[in-house]
Amino acid sequence: MSFLRNRILCLLIVSFSYSCSTIQLQEGFATERQRPAFLRYEPKIQEELTDLTDHRIRKKNKSKATLAISTLGLPKENFDPRIRNFLLEELKRSLTRDGFSSFLLPEELETNTKKQNLFEWLRSKDVDVILKPKAAQEGSEIKMNVPVLDSVNQKQYGSVDFAWNIGKGDSDPSLKWEIQKTGARLSALSPSSSTYPKVTLQASNGEWTGIFDLSVKGIVQFYSSSSDTVLTLDGKTIGNTPITKLAILNGPHSVQFSKPGVEPKKLYIHVRAGEERNFYQEWEDDISTASLRIGSVPQGLNVIFDGEMKGQTNQYLSEIAPGDFSIQYTREWEGEEMVFSEGSISLNPRDKKVVTLPYFADDLLTHTKSEFWTTVGRTGFNPGFKPILLFSSTTSRLVPGDYGYYSGYFFTDNLEIEGSFVNPNENAKGKVSFLVEIGEDAYTYEVNDREVSFYHFDAKSSLSKSIAVWTFKKDDPEKERPFAIETDLAKGMVYWYLGNRKIYESKFTGRPLWRLAILTRGEAFYNGSPLSKLKITYPDLVKFQSKWDKK
Repeated sequence: MSFLRNRILCLLIVSFSYSCSTIQLQEGFATERQRPAFLRYEPKIQEELTDLTDHRIRKKNKSKATLAISTLGLPKENFDPRIRNFLLEELKRSLTRDGFSSFLLPEELETNTKKQNLFEWLRSKDVDVILKPKAAQEGSEIKMNVPVLDSVNQKQYGSVDFAWNIGKGDSDPSLKWEIQKTGARLSALSPSSSTYPKVTLQASNGEWTGIFDLSVKGIVQFYSSSSDTVLTLDGKTIGNTPITKLAILNGPHSVQFSKPGVEPKKLYIHVRAGEERNFYQEWEDDISTASLRIGSVPQGLNVIFDGEMKGQTNQYLSEIAPGDFSIQYTREWEGEEMVFSEGSISLNPRDKKVVTLPYFADDLLTHTKSEFWTTVGRTGFNPGFKPILLFSSTTSRLVPGDYGYYSGYFFTDNLEIEGSFVNPNENAKGKVSFLVEIGEDAYTYEVNDREVSFYHFDAKSSLSKSIAVWTFKKDDPEKERPFAIETDLAKGMVYWYLGNRKIYESKFTGRPLWRLAILTRGEAFYNGSPLSKLKITYPDLVKFQSKWDKK
């Protein structure tokens, strides 16, 4: 981990002097807090506001994509400008045939270092996708590839290929082409071959429609703890859960889960085009069985639960008889299932647990990773991801206690966690905690204005005094206030860092389950984004994944 390795030189210096340290120990100062309690809270209505950094998170459904064409990929040097214009007109003609119009993206906005101007232009035109054609001449053939990219996050929804034969002879295209304009359309004449370039490859009928349809829809999946749950979406009965790979328009939707003998559960969901979201209904009357969600970040690992292959992550298992169960994450390697990671979990009646494997999770604060987290708190808490994990409230009189998010369980391995608390802000007061549960022990970094306390709760303690309290010597606008955690599986050790210093070491035995939480307190509520960065990496598994990708 570069974050940890970069401190080695400083740590060597620190062993003789503290002058290199970015934090200052507050001698003789201690704080106290209760062990965090995870009281799950889910509002009946989940309402997400429009994201100021992503205009494609919308309050209303949008059924037809708005297009913009970038011309930066069409060559200028050693390329006849008349041909360049012809290719652009052919692209527009192809789009018009399928019923789509487009804006031309100003080149000065794309080349301007101030990307905010580009974002504002895309927002003002409500652009969904950008077409970025790239063209080149190979002998007597002109080839053009047109990828279709999300206007905000650059996700590719598809691409279309074109090709024209311009005849044999001199490689100088200006000798082979004559461009004429008829009305609003450009066409080409060639004095030495045909009167028009011969099309050898172009978009098929409906090809654009299929790609643009994907660009305005998201994928949703619905699961529940009982197999007799019926899903209703926007007033239409879809069927019994699980409902998988359902494509629906971007924007807000109403959902109802129904089950015989109990009151239906209603909620509002928000779907961002191009993304996949999963929703899970847990029924309180399922008192004799347990349910389990098994996921990974990123998705796509095979799951073997209690010796039975269940498919790829994410998996949602319901009506499980209580007991102890093994879980294996695997990859297929040369015809065999190679174990990627494994562990075990105990399930009791009415348990509703989540197990995940965040082996390469570099953006855990964004809305794309919202499924990694479960909300904890009480009425008045208004959590969200706008654009990253955010604390807000609808009342100034919250009940005292912990509010925030906690993760699913994940298995012990050689792993690294990096994060950063935001710098002190006069407009954002309150306490922020980052908690790590390892088996029955809990460790907590807690920030209160400029002070950072560190706590350890053993299995029996509900109240703890801080091990120590530090302050950062200066505000760093780039790194802010970093912390890191690193394990050594062979030694059974966990190393805890703050700034560029190791502040604590702890031991573990066996393979305990881990769980994370990002919290604030009702009596000292923090309004805003508590962290600016959070990343988890399993280095050994990332190397294995890299080999698997190359095979």
